[in-house]
Amino acid sequence: MWKKTALSAMLVLALITGCSNDKGTNSSHEGHSMEMETQATGGQMELIAVELKIPENIKVNEPAVFTAHVTLKEQPINDAEKVEFEWWLEGAEHQKREVSVKADGNYELEQTFDQPGKYTIISHVSANGMHSMPKKSFEVKN
Repeated sequence: MWKKTALSAMLVLALITGCSNDKGTNSSHEGHSMEMETQATGGQMELIAVELKIPENIKVNEPAVFTAHVTLKEQPINDAEKVEFEWWLEGAEHQKREVSVKADGNYELEQTFDQPGKYTIISHVSANGMHSMPKKSFEVKN
């Protein structure tokens, strides 16, 4: 009985604190690195891992491929409930696009940018009852 109560309390706490951030502001993404709902099996938590990969050199008007590599216990997840990329140029509107798996747990976004500058990208991944939001910054050059 106490195990169920403890697990329920942990899930509620994870949901409540998952949307807070380190700076105490109301910004929708500042400070987020991971938000998760946990899943317990046999008393152990199994968390998805998401590695967000960005290209090294991104140029204006040239396609760039961003990848979210999704795994659980080092095994690729090819059936995530939802994978969506969100990106924006500093000071501009956010854009989002949902993507599907390409192969071996890799979910890809191909995007062409028409303006140089500093951008931010977040991959929103929902899989196995968990949600992960890795975030990175990159620069688009002329």
